[in-house]
This record gives sequence, structure tokens and C-alpha cells, in this order.
Amino acid sequence: MIQLSTGAGNIQIDSVAGLNANTQNDNFVLTSASTITQGAALDINAGSLKTTSVGGTTLGSANTIASFNATNSGSGNIQFTNTAAPLTVTGISQAGGGNVQIDNTGALTSNTAAITTGGGNLVLNTSGTITLAQNVTAGAGTVTLNPSAGGVNQT
Repeated sequence: MIQLSTGAGNIQIDSVAGLNANTQNDNFVLTSASTITQGAALDINAGSLKTTSVGGTTLGSANTIASFNATNSGSGNIQFTNTAAPLTVTGISQAGGGNVQIDNTGALTSNTAAITTGGGNLVLNTSGTITLAQNVTAGAGTVTLNPSAGGVNQT
């Protein structure tokens, strides 16, 4: 496991090569008292990624992560773009009222914990099937499920 944490301030992935695990079995944990962001074309490549932020998490590059978990307790959105198929979401908690958007190339499965927002919108975009074994809720917001192929399964 590789862990990056800040007690104050942001985590910004801004190196030439992004973050790369030695193997697809390695895990990244990013914890910030503020925001977590990445520059363009600075991908995160690992078996799993867990983020905890207060000001939002924006990871919009072509990441290759098999398992994703995110928590944001303050303002800001959770936005994650991924190109690994399938993506397993092990939980998303957006308590700060912001939006959640997950864009994945391939299928998306949520089977271990709920995906929730405290009132913001929740959007899941995939090029494959969305399989949900847990609750998906957006409080006063809107839930939008957009599989371009395969449909939505709830078990």
C-alpha cells in the first residue's frame, strides 16, 4: 500500500508520469484535509484507490484502477474517470452536498457498500453494464445511470 496524506492543504498529482504502482495488486490511499486533484494526462495506475477529502476529489485523467472508494465530507464534488474494465466501486460517500460522477470505460460493479450523496446529483457513465448490489442514493439530487451497452442490473 502506498499512502499520501496531508493534515492541511491539497494533494495534487502533477508529475510527468502520474502515480504508478509496481503491480496491479498495489493500492493507493490518498487522504487530504482539502482537495485531491490530478493534472491532465497524469494517470493513476494501481489495483485499488481509496480517497478521503474535505474539499472534493477530481481525478479526470485516463486512470486504470480496478477498485475505487471515495469519501468527501465537505464542499466540492467527487469526479473519477477510469479506463480499467471492470471497475468495482467499494463505496462512495459524498456528505458535503456536492455531486458524484464516475466515468468508466467498461463495466461498473458496486457490491460492497452504498454509493450516496448528501443531496448532490449522482451520475454513473459506463461503456458496459452497471451492476448494483448495494443502494445508490442522491438525497434531494438526481441519480442518473448511463450504460452505453449492457444495461443496468440490480441484485
